[in-house]
Amino acid sequence: MWDITAVTFASKSEECLTYIKANWDKIPLLNCVPDYKLSEGQLVRFCGMIQDMPNPVYYYSSYEVLNIKTGLKEIRSGKYRDSLQCDENESLILDSGNCQNQERQLYFCVSVPALNEWAEPVSFT
Repeated sequence: MWDITAVTFASKSEECLTYIKANWDKIPLLNCVPDYKLSEGQLVRFCGMIQDMPNPVYYYSSYEVLNIKTGLKEIRSGKYRDSLQCDENESLILDSGNCQNQERQLYFCVSVPALNEWAEPVSFT
């Protein structure tokens, strides 16, 4: 299976969407897969209900990082992440013109209540 991550999706969104549509049933269902079989940033499906929609939050859709050892600057994407990615030998350049703020809507989802095991194969396909 092709490894679709947030970085891949940001750079090749059309290809990723085409792949997702063609391989929907091959994407792991979060409700049925043990945690140890999942990796960070992995694409998964979730069968659930929206429980709450709090106020929108602001985030950096892109931000700049400086590698302190090499002096190289890199622009990174903050989409589809809870926090900014910055290693110990790196520093965020928050006053950079490459930092872009955006707003996103959060959804708190819960599993469907009282969904019996006999109903899972039918409802998840």
